[in-house]
Amino acid sequence: MHRFSNIKLNDGEMFGIGGEGYMRLNVGTQRKALEEAMLRLRRAVAGIGR
Repeated sequence: MHRFSNIKLNDGEMFGIGGEGYMRLNVGTQRKALEEAMLRLRRAVAGIGR
């Protein structure tokens, strides 16, 4: 199991008017770990409301 070594959030407003209301997620980890995390997140979101 991989662990993220570093996760940062930035306010989307720092990227201009179109970024208002959004957050940018910056992840420092191996690509394989990030791909697995995104797959798990996708499955979790898909299961909401079932």
